[in-house]
Amino acid sequence: MKIRPSEDFIIVLMSSVILSSLAFALVSLWQFGKVSAQGNEVGITLIPAEFSASAQRSPFANLNRPRFYKPVSLSIEKAGLFGVAMADITIDPQNRLGVPESYDAVGWFKDGPKPGEPGNAVIDGHYDKRDGSPAVFYRLGKLTSGDIINIVDERGRQLDFEVYDVGYVNVSDPVSSEKAFEDSDRSVITLITCGGVWNAREQNYSKRLLVKAKLI
Repeated sequence: MKIRPSEDFIIVLMSSVILSSLAFALVSLWQFGKVSAQGNEVGITLIPAEFSASAQRSPFANLNRPRFYKPVSLSIEKAGLFGVAMADITIDPQNRLGVPESYDAVGWFKDGPKPGEPGNAVIDGHYDKRDGSPAVFYRLGKLTSGDIINIVDERGRQLDFEVYDVGYVNVSDPVSSEKAFEDSDRSVITLITCGGVWNAREQNYSKRLLVKAKLI
């Protein structure tokens, strides 16, 4: 004799199964949500625990460093220079600092720091032309401490430097000549041109004029 379950029993049984399945799904979804939220939090921060206590040690600290770009022009009101073109220069085959081809341009040593960066950015220019007439840095010797030098970079930003040292060094003295290229923890520029006495035999001046200025 077969026993047929009553309709009420079937309804209760199905309801229990549905409720159990729904409860399991809700618990699983809650657990999944917890894991996903934790995973997203880790994915967004990307900062190891050891970095969280000190912003200086954060791998993102470098993003806040100012960026500096190639210099393109120079102005010195005291020397009558405004928007002078700046060319890239490097060391020549004789291991000497090169100079710009134009007597009316200045040269930036492109293998060194950019103006504005920590270090010494070296810039040079001709004192006079082959016929003895003034070149771009002819009046550089007029500068004194406190005078301002303006440099504009390729992004159009102007950087202002204040002169703090002006003096001559002997070409034949390697120790004093190194002053032009000495490094610095600050952002400084060194302007160089010829000076002293013209030596016709060597076709060179006896000294170099150095003008040093710091970023302000």
